[in-house]
Amino acid sequence: MKLYSTNNKNNQVSFKEAVIKGIADDGGLYVPVSLPQMQEAFFDRIGILDLQDIAFA
Repeated sequence: MKLYSTNNKNNQVSFKEAVIKGIADDGGLYVPVSLPQMQEAFFDRIGILDLQDIAFA
């Protein structure tokens, strides 16, 4: 997973590097370059799923 700084979209790092650094060198926060699209069926069943199933999705 790639993440970028909220202050500079060109400042991209790996998930591991973002966790280790915490805050980008330019003072921005790290956010994902893209988020996975969740299927509607997931939200239809979320009330009956346990936390492990939700986390796996």
